[in-house]
Amino acid sequence: MRTSLLARALTAAAVLSVVSLAVAVTRSHTDRVPVRLRAASTAAEVRGFPPPLADTLRPEPVGTFPGLRYGSGASELLDLYLPPRSAGTGAVPVIVYVHSGGWIGGSRANVNDAAAAQVGRGYAVASVDYQLATPGGGASFPGAVYDVKRAIRFLKANAGAWGLDPTRVVVMGASAGGHLAALVGASAGRLEPDLTGSLAAVDSSVVAAVDLVGITDLATFAVTDHPWAPGLAAAVLGCPLVAGRALCPPPRLRQASVAPYVSAASPPIFMAYGADDTLVVPATQGAPLAAVWAQAHGGDPQSVVYEVVAGAGHNLTAANLDMTALDTFLDRAVTGASLRARPTWGDHDRLG
Repeated sequence: MRTSLLARALTAAAVLSVVSLAVAVTRSHTDRVPVRLRAASTAAEVRGFPPPLADTLRPEPVGTFPGLRYGSGASELLDLYLPPRSAGTGAVPVIVYVHSGGWIGGSRANVNDAAAAQVGRGYAVASVDYQLATPGGGASFPGAVYDVKRAIRFLKANAGAWGLDPTRVVVMGASAGGHLAALVGASAGRLEPDLTGSLAAVDSSVVAAVDLVGITDLATFAVTDHPWAPGLAAAVLGCPLVAGRALCPPPRLRQASVAPYVSAASPPIFMAYGADDTLVVPATQGAPLAAVWAQAHGGDPQSVVYEVVAGAGHNLTAANLDMTALDTFLDRAVTGASLRARPTWGDHDRLG
């Protein structure tokens, strides 16, 4: 049964990106402080997979396809949301969305409404589950990175069945998902899962990354003056947590951070952080990576969009993000021009 992506997104928007603590943030456009840096399973094995199209005049698949398996692991599932379209529309770009939850919680049902809004603009959105960490138990790095990259390869390998364009894939995430999205975007060709068959025949590269309040530097995050930070860092890396301190070796912290993987080959990135976020602090998690990314591209102003949202904490949504800037960034990355204006909420609510 098709479900409403907007309804699920609005529910997820009320959930704090790390745990279920709602933070209501609504600011006017004049309150924003934007900063622009100038500087596998086979197709036949996938549950719900549609039959081959009989001819090219048939309308492309539309609607929601939940619970598609992109690998054999228990967490390797995704929900695919396809935009409204008709015969002759052609293949559409796809956003691979990575949910929040501090690497220890959350699910693919939690789709930020800033991502959900893109379905109405002609983008497919694939929201993925991935390996989660167990506090005091198993780490989820690099397993979670492998999962997201496997999902990207799965969508590319099976793009024809869904009417997706495998050359126009964007990765987007929030909080822990923002960390994974930035890391996946920067590390194509490295931190790759061991694959065979059709998934090995394609790569995990993306044309753009979107990081909303994502952790990017594990060394500074682990010592952030916030009661959750040390425990979350210890969980994702599988390090001991002693007297409120994550005892992670520096090489391990560096391996899970984004900056070491950034190069001139990294795709453009959109980054947004809350000015009042005390968990993922812009000064240590946002600004330094934005500067590294811009430097790697010789200061190209197209390589990084970095926004700090005044008055916002650790919960960025379509209500307080500069959605025009996000839409423009995405469209430039996948086409060089605008796909479609965002629908009104009334129109979008009828999708799916």
